[in-house]
Amino acid sequence: MKKKEIYFKNKTNITKLYQDVNTSIWFFEFKKSIFFQTSVFWRLSHKGKIIFTSSDNNKKYIFNKPKIDLALDVLKYINDRKLICIKRIKKSSDLVFVFQDNIKITFYLSSIAFENWNLHIDKKQYICIGGGEIAVFNN
Repeated sequence: MKKKEIYFKNKTNITKLYQDVNTSIWFFEFKKSIFFQTSVFWRLSHKGKIIFTSSDNNKKYIFNKPKIDLALDVLKYINDRKLICIKRIKKSSDLVFVFQDNIKITFYLSSIAFENWNLHIDKKQYICIGGGEIAVFNN
């Protein structure tokens, strides 16, 4: 039995990242018609070391520095590194974006009752519904 599902394996650049302040939903947009939205906890790691977590967005940790703008910081950190894979860990339904240079953003399943994430690739839509089941739609 396969332990992961691959939804994307190619190379593309992230073009936009932002969080809606009213809903706390994160939006990730890439070239090649890839759109992703989520409200779950996520973190960015580089070669296994945690660099950013979504819970730090808009927080202020040092008095003489501005609040953390995670969207801007992540875009700067990823820079021109391309997204090379999107995979789902079957056992947990966590979703992983893999970038060049071993940078990963992992989105953690956080609800057994509600949608966890919504991924559009070309004309296909994957929705992680409550409990980690995946609903697939051809648009």
